[in-house]
Amino acid sequence: MFRNSETGQRILKNAAYLAFGSILGKAAMFIVFILVARYFGPENFGAYNTAFNHVFIMGILATLGFDMAIIREGARQLETAPLIQNKIFPLRFWVSIFICFFTVLSAYVIKYDEVTFKLILIMSPLVFTGGAVQSGIIEHFNSYFRMIEKMQYATYVLLFRTLLFAGVVSGMLFIEVLSLYNLSVLVVASSIAALFFQIQQAKIFYQQKYSLRIDYNYIKPLIRPILLFGIVSFEISLRLNILMLNKLSNNTEAGYYSAAWNLVSIGTLFIASFSTSIFPNSARSIFRADFRNKMLKGLGAGTLLFSLGCVAVFFISEFMVKVIYGEAYLQAAIVLVVAVWFLPLRLLSIWGHQIMESADYLILRIFIFIVPTILNIYVNFLLIPKYGALGSAYASLFSNIILLLLAMLAGACIIKNDKRFG
Repeated sequence: MFRNSETGQRILKNAAYLAFGSILGKAAMFIVFILVARYFGPENFGAYNTAFNHVFIMGILATLGFDMAIIREGARQLETAPLIQNKIFPLRFWVSIFICFFTVLSAYVIKYDEVTFKLILIMSPLVFTGGAVQSGIIEHFNSYFRMIEKMQYATYVLLFRTLLFAGVVSGMLFIEVLSLYNLSVLVVASSIAALFFQIQQAKIFYQQKYSLRIDYNYIKPLIRPILLFGIVSFEISLRLNILMLNKLSNNTEAGYYSAAWNLVSIGTLFIASFSTSIFPNSARSIFRADFRNKMLKGLGAGTLLFSLGCVAVFFISEFMVKVIYGEAYLQAAIVLVVAVWFLPLRLLSIWGHQIMESADYLILRIFIFIVPTILNIYVNFLLIPKYGALGSAYASLFSNIILLLLAMLAGACIIKNDKRFG
């Protein structure tokens, strides 16, 4: 896509680091959770995934738009990056603490079953530490590596956490002492260990000044982008569906959906890695037509490849699920056939999102995410009671088609009407 430019080589290099780390880490986690899914069965696996995704979604509130706002500001003026990091830390610390408590309170209000609620209680510290969910203090330091385009250091921490977790869980499975509860404890423990490792890595690049006092005068101009970036999330619709399956159907249906989503999430690694790597450059270059055109061509080619993969999944989904998860999960095969189309839809939509994020059309981007999310929730209410996990997959497919159309239309309209775009 950008192979003939220095910027392009840097983007591809950083994307390669993130993709390599994500793939290796995800491969380890994927293998472990195949064993976990077989060990626990669909019902218990569904309970664990419901709890984890509740914590994940709450983590979005703790993250807000800290990462994207910091990266955008720091990428434009790299000399201010350490100051931004140190000034944002106390705000992020207290927000994470508050949302950690809110995670438990919201679970109590929703009235999950007893097992799911206990799992949420155990895993709620992830909102503060981060790592296993995309929030917390680990992501605070990760944002600095992304800002200065040193993605390999974010990769080191990712591999440290995932391989530590995978190794311990595998050992416990081998001696048959794993339970839902100690699995949840291990997720938190591995994230805490990764946090300390992350802090040591960050010390290589800047002097960390820890303070818990919020400098309101400094952060005031950043509040708006932090809030506006934070209202949207990349994968929230698919994760929200698992929670709705728990409440509107049962944990077994949530288990089928989780099994399919775990397979789909392999492809999201490539999408997330590319989007993360290109954003600092989009913040600087989005107003150039040549940059946007190359980005669109690259995304188009990638979308075609993902679409061909989706067609192939149609023919082999039953075999894949049976071999990977066992016959107890066969109903996940048809869910996978539908859910996998999330990948090409979201990859192509990156073009519109990069334009809105980099050009500061954040309120418009919020609207473009909220509308499909509301539609997803509404269609879930209609389909889940009758069709279970399959109905939820169709709801997600429909909402992501709407998201793609809105994102591409918004990008095109901004280019046409904003005089900054060449």
